[in-house]
Amino acid sequence: MWMIFSGLIVGGLLGFVMQRTRFCLTGGFRDMYVQKNNKMFYALLIAITIQSIGLLILTATDIL
Repeated sequence: MWMIFSGLIVGGLLGFVMQRTRFCLTGGFRDMYVQKNNKMFYALLIAITIQSIGLLILTATDIL
């Protein structure tokens, strides 16, 4: 039960932060091709890397 509750809290916080910082995948890919601006693409790569490392840690410690 605590995992569901903590997942809802973390998901809500991440959603709030992503909305406030205008983290938009569609706009990021558009800017990458149209304006040659790779900032959002790098942010996406960093987010995927952090998520992968976190999942690796959770599975290695048998939490997940």
